[in-house]
Order: sequence, then structure tokens, then C-alpha cells
Amino acid sequence: MNTTLDKLIKGVIALVRDVEGEDPTSMRLMEIGFIAGQSVARTGQAPAGDPIEYSVGGSRVGLRKSEAARIIVHVPAI
Repeated sequence: MNTTLDKLIKGVIALVRDVEGEDPTSMRLMEIGFIAGQSVARTGQAPAGDPIEYSVGGSRVGLRKSEAARIIVHVPAI
């Protein structure tokens, strides 16, 4: 099932499929590790729900929901 990263549930591991756009924000997301085939998991979030913390490529990254919504991920069937 494909979805966007902002909708990923905590503890579920997904694979990055694509980053939408070709603007500086999209390029930065790819530079910090959100590239096709990379595994990613939601690890936490701020008390108000934004930003959200993700684990990708051995690093922890905080993203705004609007940034995470640009990242298409594949969640394997359980």
C-alpha cells in the first residue's frame, strides 16, 4: 500500500518510493536520506503533533507535516 510519510503510524517500517517536487525543499529531503528504497519509520512527534520525528538511514530527522506529505512511501502488507 502506498501512502504519504505524514500518515505513517508510529512503529511501522515503510520504504521510500519518491519525493514529490523539484524545488529546494524536495532536494533537501533527498539529500538528508529520503531516497527511493530507503527504509523509514516514525519514531515520535512533538506534543502538538508537528514536527514529527522519523528514523531514516541511521539518523533521526524531524519534519513538518507539510514536508512529510511530499514523501511517498510503500507500507508492506503484514
